[in-house]
Amino acid sequence: MRKHTVFITRHGAREDFEKPEWVLTAENKEDPPLSGNGEEQARELAKIMENVNVTHVFCSPWTRTVQTAKPLAEQKSIPIFIENGVTEWTREHVVGHSRKPQDLHDQITTQVDTNYTSIIPQVDKAEDAYDLHKRCRAFMKSFTEKYLIGAENGNNTYLIVTHAASYIALVRAFTGDHQRDVYPGTCSLTLLSRVEEGKWEVEKDCETSHLRSGATYAWRFSPQQMEALLE
Repeated sequence: MRKHTVFITRHGAREDFEKPEWVLTAENKEDPPLSGNGEEQARELAKIMENVNVTHVFCSPWTRTVQTAKPLAEQKSIPIFIENGVTEWTREHVVGHSRKPQDLHDQITTQVDTNYTSIIPQVDKAEDAYDLHKRCRAFMKSFTEKYLIGAENGNNTYLIVTHAASYIALVRAFTGDHQRDVYPGTCSLTLLSRVEEGKWEVEKDCETSHLRSGATYAWRFSPQQMEALLE
């Protein structure tokens, strides 16, 4: 069987994490850019993956995620695919605030591929935790069918740039462990390897040793949110 690996990372530190007053004058307060520290984390992410043959980058349609993907994509001259399947957990206040691929291309990096068609349609209504996990499972299934099964070229390496809640749901979707405890900090890396059809092995789990700042702003679902998944 051909070797396929998937790296999952969370965006770097957000401007509003470090400067809460940013929201007072923000045009779109749901779409903060990276802070200076977040930009440094994105460069450190690109550095640690300098010798990794990343073949595809799937990125959530938000400023901070594309800014996180930018150093690596530009370093390797590979396109960024804007994918709604890995978008932010779309709670009520988030609906309608994500970015269009063309705007991300024009305003952040021309590595954004404006011809890419997202596997999952834009999320246009509020999600609860169950909906989020369902959406990430749907992405994982379609991604596997489209890019892995019967792939002509083996040894592909994929990078997914997402957000904390979606990061957790994606790791659970790939591993099939829907209660797995995942605790991602900003620009942490999880590495999944496909060991056989339908089975993925976690080789790195929310790794942050590549970051000078170490683990920052780590997040996990609350016990109440986890209980709702079991209902």
